[in-house]
Amino acid sequence: MPRRTETTEKAKAHAQDLAGKVKDTVTAEASARAESLKDSAAQEAESAAHAADAAADAFPDQSVQHQVLSRIADNMEAVAGQVRSADLTSMSRKVSDFARENPLLFVGSAALAGFAAARFLSARNTGAAQSASFGADPWDIDPSPLHGTSVDTSGHTSALARMNGGRDA
Repeated sequence: MPRRTETTEKAKAHAQDLAGKVKDTVTAEASARAESLKDSAAQEAESAAHAADAAADAFPDQSVQHQVLSRIADNMEAVAGQVRSADLTSMSRKVSDFARENPLLFVGSAALAGFAAARFLSARNTGAAQSASFGADPWDIDPSPLHGTSVDTSGHTSALARMNGGRDA
């Protein structure tokens, strides 16, 4: 009987050793993947910053569009830097603390971020096809879907036409 207890103890020790090795391997793999995702997120933020900067250059320097897009580019560049230098453990802890303290805001922000990411990825995948169907000016309004409404030369439907269901009085 003492032999059986000794074998059981050896098996237990071996199982604990294996479990420790598996845990270390899984932890290392998860850290490597998290680092990879962090780098990808930083690169995407940098790409968005470059895109916003390029879009800003399409407008005159003093225009509102140029100023807004330049600010977005600067903020995205700052986000990229923060993501790249962030410690994953502290970042995870901060997100968890925020989620516990503000659950509704966290869920709403997560949903908004999800919608924005989905839209961004969708636009990125179909960007070439869609860009051919739009005019060169992204701020230009196409009045053709307004069927029968009066449109002034700036491309805006007149208030009178909107009040009369598309008919000018």
